[in-house]
Amino acid sequence: MKHRRVVGLVVPPAVLAVRDSLRYGRAHGLSSRPRDWPYGYLRGMGFGLHLVPDDVTLDGLVIDVGANRGDFTAAVRRLEPRSRVLAIEPLPGERARLHERFAGDPNVTIDGRALSDEAGEATLEVADWSVFSSLRPAHPDVMAMYPPGTEVTDHVPVATARLDDLVDEPVRILKIDVQGHELPVLRAATNTLTRTDAVLLEVTFVSHYEGDASFFQLDRFMGDAGFELFALGPPDNHQGRSMWADACYVRPDRRTPCPRTGNGQRTSPATSRR
Repeated sequence: MKHRRVVGLVVPPAVLAVRDSLRYGRAHGLSSRPRDWPYGYLRGMGFGLHLVPDDVTLDGLVIDVGANRGDFTAAVRRLEPRSRVLAIEPLPGERARLHERFAGDPNVTIDGRALSDEAGEATLEVADWSVFSSLRPAHPDVMAMYPPGTEVTDHVPVATARLDDLVDEPVRILKIDVQGHELPVLRAATNTLTRTDAVLLEVTFVSHYEGDASFFQLDRFMGDAGFELFALGPPDNHQGRSMWADACYVRPDRRTPCPRTGNGQRTSPATSRR
C-alpha cells in the first residue's frame, strides 16, 4: 500500500492513466487500437467501468441507463467496436444530444423512456445540472452540499418502461445511474439480471432523494438476485462526509475462471472465452 502511494506521488497521473488503460485493454481483450484505450478508459472511469473484472468483456450488449449526454456510451464504443449499446435517457434536451452525437453509429440504440417498475407515465424533476435530475424529489439540505446547479428548474412528463420489456438477450454490462430510483429499475429487471454479467451502480451512503435506497438496501437486493459485490470505487466526499460511490456487482455463476499456463501464469480471460 505504501509503495502504491509513493508511485502515485512520483509518476504523473497522465502516465499512470496510460499505463492502467493498456493493462485494461489487454486484460479485456479489446479489439480497438491501443491508442484509443486511454481516452475510453478515462471516460469510463467516471462511471466505474474500471471496476469491472477482467473476465467481463465488452463485445456484446451494454445497457446505459441514465445515459445523459452519452459519455459512458462513448467510452464503451471507443474501447470496443464490437459492442452494442442501448442508451436510455428521458430528458428531451440530453436525448437530442445523444441522437446528434451517435447519429452515424448503427451500434447505438437510443430509448427516450424513463425506467421504473411499471410502464406508464411519471414526472421528471429536471435540475439545472442535468445529472441531478430524478423521478424523485431531492433533499434540499443534502443538495446544498454540492456546487450550484442542483436546484430543480422544470418538471417534465415522461413515459416509463420496465427493463425486462426492452431486453431479451444476454447483457455484458448494465450501468444504472438514475438518481435515487435504482431499486424500482432493478425490481423490473429480474429476467434481465439473470442474463447479465456485471452491473454498475451509483450507490449512496447519504439519502439524496425522497424514498431512495441506501447502499445497504441495494446490496441486499443484489445479493438476493444472485450477485456479489466485486469492487467499490473511492467514495465522493463533501464537507468531510462520504456521499456516494460507484459499485460493481457480478454473478459468480456467469463468470469464467481464468485459466493458467504451464508456468502458472494467468492468461487473458477475455481471450480464453472466445
